[in-house]
Amino acid sequence: MSVTIKTEPATEPVSLVEAKAHLRVDCTDDNDYITTLIKVARKYAELYQRRSYITQTLELRLDRFPRYLLELPRPPSSAVASIKYTDSAGDEQTLDASLYTTDFNSYMPRIVPAFNQSWPTTRAVIDAVLIEYTAGYGAASAVPETIKQAILLLVSHWYENREPVSLGQTPADIPKTVDALLTMEKVY
Repeated sequence: MSVTIKTEPATEPVSLVEAKAHLRVDCTDDNDYITTLIKVARKYAELYQRRSYITQTLELRLDRFPRYLLELPRPPSSAVASIKYTDSAGDEQTLDASLYTTDFNSYMPRIVPAFNQSWPTTRAVIDAVLIEYTAGYGAASAVPETIKQAILLLVSHWYENREPVSLGQTPADIPKTVDALLTMEKVY
């Protein structure tokens, strides 16, 4: 199984203005640097939580369909664009949406075959199944405040600690506060 981002988020959960206010930075000299820190902090937090924050398109690749229940990684999810598969003859097919049911209200979004249906047989090849779907809370305003706060703390930490190790100082790890905030809604 592999998940890749097909379409990156158009915005970040925390704006440059919010980050600069948190950092108490008034000048524009570091705008590009702070913008990069916001993006890196979001990616760190998403990977840590195994979630998606701002609307993005993901691709899930599987070697075959599961027995019954198919869970979509990196929740929340809101739509399935397509389910494609390599049939036993080696041809790519698109599964009709009437042949499966989606559940985006569960902790882990899931897909199951529709009533009286089963998953089609696939050829025994790598990445025989490709599911394209939309993930994320939506706009930045929909992202939980705990996540935004963790991102701001990471940005602040990295802004103040630009070197991994400074002579005569103890190395600065990711603050435990960030881990505590992100653990609250982590997907296991």
